Amino acid sequence: MANQHKVLPAGASSAGIHAPYDMIGKHAAALPRGAGVIRTPSMATHSIPAADVHLKVHEQGTGFPLVLLPGMWCDHHDFDTVAHGMAGNYRTVGVDLRGHGGSGVPPQSWTVTDLARDMVRILDFLNIEAAVVVGHSLGGMAALQMALMAPSRLRGLVLLSTSAEAEKPERRAQLSLMSMTINMGGMNRWL
Repeated sequence: MANQHKVLPAGASSAGIHAPYDMIGKHAAALPRGAGVIRTPSMATHSIPAADVHLKVHEQGTGFPLVLLPGMWCDHHDFDTVAHGMAGNYRTVGVDLRGHGGSGVPPQSWTVTDLARDMVRILDFLNIEAAVVVGHSLGGMAALQMALMAPSRLRGLVLLSTSAEAEKPERRAQLSLMSMTINMGGMNRWL
């Protein structure tokens, strides 16, 4: 039963029917409400200027905005299943944090505060007054900082495997060494 796909006849309501997990994902289709076909919600990609980089943002769906912030060394694809599944009822905004995914790498180091400022710039660029922000790991730290800096821009905050404090010195040293190793040898060695 888990792999059965149901397509409703035209005019039938899909209310109360949930698509199986394998229908929702990076290359999968979502079942739109009340439709008899399976389709992929349209997606728009933006390159948004920040102070010293361009930020890549991927938008799909309509409705109340849901901003999705991935963790360190990840990109918006970490939330593809969520974005795709929610796009029928929400305007999902998948973000590549600075230095990650399709976003630019600034010439100097940056902080969680810089990431929070980037989120406010993204909301401004997309004409979003307020949103629910979902942050995983580093994205959650940026979401927490954004909540402190611009609380009126948030209608909700979802934190996944994140922390409210900076990494301890030992962990920062490990992350720095890992980053240096990747910069020297490239990512392909680790994939």
